[in-house]
Amino acid sequence: MYPPGTVHRYGNPDAPRVVILLHGYTGGPDEFRDLAERIALRLDAYVHVPLLPGHGTRPKDLLPISHDDFLAFAHTCINTLTDNRPYAIFGHSFGAYIALEAALEKSPVAISFSVLPFPLRMPFSSPWLASFFARIPLWRKVFPPSSWKPREGHVYYRYMPGKAFLLAQKANRTLETQLPHLNCPVQVIHTQGELAIRKSAEAIFALVPSHPLHDTVFIDSPLHSIFYTKERDVIMDHVVSFFARAFDLEGK
Repeated sequence: MYPPGTVHRYGNPDAPRVVILLHGYTGGPDEFRDLAERIALRLDAYVHVPLLPGHGTRPKDLLPISHDDFLAFAHTCINTLTDNRPYAIFGHSFGAYIALEAALEKSPVAISFSVLPFPLRMPFSSPWLASFFARIPLWRKVFPPSSWKPREGHVYYRYMPGKAFLLAQKANRTLETQLPHLNCPVQVIHTQGELAIRKSAEAIFALVPSHPLHDTVFIDSPLHSIFYTKERDVIMDHVVSFFARAFDLEGK
């Protein structure tokens, strides 16, 4: 368990650039430890991995947290942690929603995100399904042991708030109108195996303005928790290389 307001920090506090990593809904900052260390070392960056509101304690503490609460938290992180230095931001799953929306207010050097559920497809986009689950405060996730066992001992909830689909649907509606205003290079990482996500790259790049540094990474894994898969080193290298290009550090 972590106290509210926890931020894991890596690297030199006086580094010339900052990177912020946002974890997913019902996840935690532990999964980014290796990625944060790699970014801090290779890019001379001060890396922040904040614990999202309502996380780190028990699932029911997530119930009162709204989409706007998450977004306000991300804005605060960007405004206070970057200290007017150039910054890049990474988000995983629901954290990608928040990273993208926050980046629209204060543009980063680059944004990278993984397994973003956009656009939502049936049945996940169904208002009826979202309304049905919203009546259930918490429901147990139905995942195979290969999905949750690697996360034992880390911040991870085996239960999901029933309003999760409503949060995702609201974020999708926002991105549909706001992505055309995102003016920075974008890296999309998604898995070949997730039905709800496998078309994200095409949908996103159809909306955002073109940029020569845009990047797509396809991971041959059925798991949503990609940083606990055998492909994790490849994923981290892609993220670090993308941020290096965006910060104009390649070859330096």
